[in-house]
Amino acid sequence: MKEKAIKKLFLVCIIFVNILSLRTFVYAQEVEKEYNLKAYFIYNFTKFIEWPLNDESKTFNIAIIGKSEIETPLQVIASKKTVKELKIKINILSEVKNVINYHIIFIPAKQSYKLAEIQKLLINKPALIVTEKKKMAMQGSAVNFVILNKKVRFEINHSVLKEKGFKVNSNLLKLATEIY
Repeated sequence: MKEKAIKKLFLVCIIFVNILSLRTFVYAQEVEKEYNLKAYFIYNFTKFIEWPLNDESKTFNIAIIGKSEIETPLQVIASKKTVKELKIKINILSEVKNVINYHIIFIPAKQSYKLAEIQKLLINKPALIVTEKKKMAMQGSAVNFVILNKKVRFEINHSVLKEKGFKVNSNLLKLATEIY
């Protein structure tokens, strides 16, 4: 009798572990999909936002502040695409002071507390700051990703974009969930 109870308990444990593994796998796939979409949004922003002309860069530079799941999908895009005939270069920055000379700066949610410091460093620079934490567009990022009904969407701070000298295609503004 005791042996039968142990076998049942063992079977229940195996089923439980398999369910947990499946949930972890599904979650990992959802995160991967989310960051693939965010990476493609970032790339497509370059088609709908015009940077001020005084840039003599030989590459189109995108910085990621710290580690983020967006790195791999951005690297894949960079290996296949260009922005206005410029090769795309992705860099992971561990220090905020290095944000100068980047066209796009992506600030992951975990690093969002660095927004104000980055804004100060880029006060007269045409850099597009992209974030992914609630209310960051209201705090001064140009574009902020949000999840609505399990879908990746974005908000735009149009006043920040105008202040930096960006020209924004009206079709991009139509896609934004909020415009500040």
